[in-house]
Amino acid sequence: MLEQVIPSRPLQKFIVTFFDKGRNFGHRDPMAGSNSSFRILIGQSVFFGMRAGFSSFQAEEENPCRSQRITDMLTLLDFVESAEAQDAPYKTRLEIAKLPKRLRLDEIEDLVDYAADLRTFGEQIAPSGEAVFAKARDPRKAKEQANSRIRTALKAYLAAQGDAPTPEVHPDYAQVQAWVRDNEGFIQRGDRYPNGRSAAIASLGARFRGTALRDLTARDAGAMLGELPSGKRRSYRNALAFIDTLRATAASLPPEIAACLPMESLKMPGSDRPVRWPDLPAELRASAEAVFDQLLQHTSLQAQSALDRIRAGEDPEVVKADVNAQRAKDVSNSAKWRESQRGHVSWLYRGALRLGRKAKSLEDVVTLDVAEAAIADLQEQVRAGRVRALDETGTLKTRLGGVIYLAAKGLRDPQGAAALEVLRSSRKAEIRNPYIKGLSKSADALVDTLHDGGDAIYRRIVTAPELIEAEVRAQLAQWSTMPLNRRLETLKLGASAAIWALQLCRPRRRANVMYERLRAARDPVTRKRLHSRTLSEEGEGYVSLTPKSEVKNLRQLEFAVRAQDARVLRWWIEELRPLYLETREIADSCYLFPGSATPRNLRDGLVLPPGCVSAAWFSEAWTAGAKIVGLTLTSHQARHTTAVIWLARHPGDFAGAAAILGSSEDIVRRKYGADDSASVADQARADAYRIYGT
Repeated sequence: MLEQVIPSRPLQKFIVTFFDKGRNFGHRDPMAGSNSSFRILIGQSVFFGMRAGFSSFQAEEENPCRSQRITDMLTLLDFVESAEAQDAPYKTRLEIAKLPKRLRLDEIEDLVDYAADLRTFGEQIAPSGEAVFAKARDPRKAKEQANSRIRTALKAYLAAQGDAPTPEVHPDYAQVQAWVRDNEGFIQRGDRYPNGRSAAIASLGARFRGTALRDLTARDAGAMLGELPSGKRRSYRNALAFIDTLRATAASLPPEIAACLPMESLKMPGSDRPVRWPDLPAELRASAEAVFDQLLQHTSLQAQSALDRIRAGEDPEVVKADVNAQRAKDVSNSAKWRESQRGHVSWLYRGALRLGRKAKSLEDVVTLDVAEAAIADLQEQVRAGRVRALDETGTLKTRLGGVIYLAAKGLRDPQGAAALEVLRSSRKAEIRNPYIKGLSKSADALVDTLHDGGDAIYRRIVTAPELIEAEVRAQLAQWSTMPLNRRLETLKLGASAAIWALQLCRPRRRANVMYERLRAARDPVTRKRLHSRTLSEEGEGYVSLTPKSEVKNLRQLEFAVRAQDARVLRWWIEELRPLYLETREIADSCYLFPGSATPRNLRDGLVLPPGCVSAAWFSEAWTAGAKIVGLTLTSHQARHTTAVIWLARHPGDFAGAAAILGSSEDIVRRKYGADDSASVADQARADAYRIYGT
C-alpha cells in the first residue's frame, strides 16, 4: 500500500521544486535534510489531491518510454544532481560544474530555471561561456570540447529518463546538399547557385531530424520558425525559400534530386507569413510613395511653392503658418528613410489584413483601429515566440512614431495624429525600452562577458589580428590541395585579420570600413574623381582619414595604423588582396576590400562607385575572425570592447573613450559609467592606502 502512495521520482522532483520555489523563492533550504520527511508528506498530500488529474501518469510510468510531458518538467538542476552527471568522467564533471558560471548565475540552484533538453542546451548553454574559456590556448576548441562532453552526459540523462532517442538526419538532405554543393559558387562566373546554399540545406536537416525532406509541409515550416529565437529565424526562412526555388525548377534538376523535394510549397500561409513591401497592393504602394516624395521635397522647393501661393493672393501670414505646420524634418539619407517608412506601412497593412480590409491608399491604413490591430498582431507574434518581447526592443516605439509622423506631416491629418498619440501614451508599458538611451541587451551581455573575462579576454581581443593571421598562414600551407570554396574562405579570413586591425585601432561603423579606399573613387564612365582615397601610406604604417560627409554624426575620423596592425594590413594589401582578386576572378576596384556589390543606403549627395563587398560578406569575414578570438560580437560592437578596455586601464576617463569612439563624453558616460564606477572606487581605495596606509 505504501508503494502506491509514494509518488514516482520525476513527480517527486516536480513537487519538491514547486515547494522550494514557493517557500524559498527558488533557493534550496540549508536544512534540507531535516525537512525531507516534511517534503515527503507534502508530496504525498499533493499526490493524493492530484491523483485523479494525474491518473494518466501511472500508465505512463508503467511504460518504459514516458511521455514528453514528464520530461518537460526536468530542469538543469535535476540533470546536475543526477547519477548520469555525478558518475560522468572527471573532465565532464568539471565542465558540468562550470554551468552556473557560464550562465552568470549566483548559485547552482538557479539552474532550476533552465529546462533539461537539447534545445535549451543548443540555444542558451552552448553559445555561453566566452569569459570562462578566455584563458585557454584555443578558446573555441575548449568551448567545443566542453559542449560535447556536457551534451553527451545530457543525452545519457534524457535517455535514462525515458526520453525518445534523437533520430538521425534523413538521407534526402545529404543527397540534395551534395548536389547543391557541386553547383554553388559565384553567379557571375556561371555557377548555378550562390555560395552557402548547401549549408542551408544541412541546417534544415539538423532541425527536421527524422522527417524526410520530401515529406516537409508549410505547417512543419511554420511550427519550426515559431520555435526559433528571432536571431536565427531569418537564416532558416531563407533556407526554406531556397527549397521552394528548387521546387520551382524541379523539371531542370536530376530526377533523383527532384524526387527528394517537398510535394508542396513551404511558404507560410496567411498571417504567419511576413508582409514585405512588394506584397502590398500596387495602389497602396503608389499612394504611399507619393506621400514619401512630398515629405522628401527640398526646403527650397517648399519655399518656392509658398511664394507662388502668396503671389496668387493668399495671406502671407496664413501661408507661413501653413508651411511651418507642415514642414517635415530634414532627412540626410533619403534611401534609408524611405526604406523605414515602407516598413511602417507594411506593418500597418498587416493590421488591415487582420481586420479583413482591402487597403488601396495610405489613408486606409493610417488609422487608429488599423494601428491597434497591428499592435495586437505584434503581441500575438511575441506570444508565439516569433519576435522578442516588446519591452526588450524599440520596435513598437519606432513603429508608432513613424505612423504618427505620416499622419501629421504626410496626410496632414491632425485629428488622426492626435488619436495615434493617445494610443502611444496608452502603451507606455510596452514601449518603455530600458536600452533606448543606453546599450542594447546583446551589448550589455558582451560588456558583462568582458568584465568576467578580465585581462585574459582583453589580451585575446588586443592580439586578435595576429591570432587570425596565424590561422590563415596555417591554412595557406595547404593551398595547393584546397578546393576553390576553401581557398576563398581562407582569403576571407585574411581580410578578417585586416578588418580587426582597423577596428582595434579605431572602431568605426561597418559602412566606413567597407568603403575604405586605397585609391580615389572615380566615376566608372567618365573617370572623374568623386571622392579622395581614405587610406594612405605614411612611413611604415598607414593613416585612415574618413571625411565627415561619410560619417553618421558628421565628424571627421582620422587615425594611424602602426606596428603589428600595419604589418597585418600590409600583408592583406600586398599579398592576399591580389590573390583574392585572382582566385575570385573579379576586377580590381578602389576599395580596400574589393567585391562586386554597389554601396547602398548612402547619405544624400554621396556617390560611390560599385566594386565593394556586400554587407553579408563583411559580416561573414568579421564573424570568422571572432570565432578564432573566442567571442560572439558584431563589428559595430568592437566599439564596446574598445571603450571597456580603455576604461579598465583608465578608470573614469570618459573623455578619452569618447575621443577614440568619435562620440561625446556625455554619451560614453551614460553608456559605460555604471560599469566603470566600481573600477574608479577600487583604484581610489588602492591609491589612498598606498599613500597614507603605510
